[in-house]
Amino acid sequence: MVFCVEADMTAGNPTLGDRLGDVLSERTLTPPGGRALPINYILGGHSAGGHFASVVGARLVTKGYPDLKGAILFDGVASDGFTANLQAISASGSRPVLQISARPSLTNLFNNAFEALASLGADFVGIQLVWTRYALGVAPTGGSCHIDAEGENTDIIGIIGAGCTPDDTQVDRLREFGATWARDLATGIRTATHWCADARNLDTCGREIKRLVDRTLPLAALVRNS
Repeated sequence: MVFCVEADMTAGNPTLGDRLGDVLSERTLTPPGGRALPINYILGGHSAGGHFASVVGARLVTKGYPDLKGAILFDGVASDGFTANLQAISASGSRPVLQISARPSLTNLFNNAFEALASLGADFVGIQLVWTRYALGVAPTGGSCHIDAEGENTDIIGIIGAGCTPDDTQVDRLREFGATWARDLATGIRTATHWCADARNLDTCGREIKRLVDRTLPLAALVRNS
């Protein structure tokens, strides 16, 4: 079951995040059609919504909810309290917190979420989808866009704000990794092709990550955990 929030996500909207964390922890949220609310929760969010997800997760931890399985962020942008929120969710690396990042840009505040991710003490915190080509054989350019997470559902406001349009190759990769990780968090397994045992050593990474993190283009990178 997927629960989506449509609201102002400026600075992660901590007031709403705390309220949602409360109703999820107290299990007073009622799905439509008489369906049961799932027990296991996985959090996700794009851009400022990534910070919102961190607020909800930290609130669930504070309330003692036992079945939070982790978080997957899509080029999350950090605001005040982001590091502490992710640390609460991660619980010293025992609960997965993962991010699929775009190339550095003004829109994602030049990957300002990386410092928080690196503080978690986890062996693997995600991947960065980066470049499509080299300009004059030297400087990598193009590639992933902050709104790749929106894909075909983006609009002119998103395109103007991001200064780029979703890249089909990167959109497909983002969806593949996001869906695989979400399934893994829900089931407690690890699809070896999409994880690293230790992000400091590419040899410990699975086939699909190695396929991205090499010297071919589009070039990707690991989000470093230390």
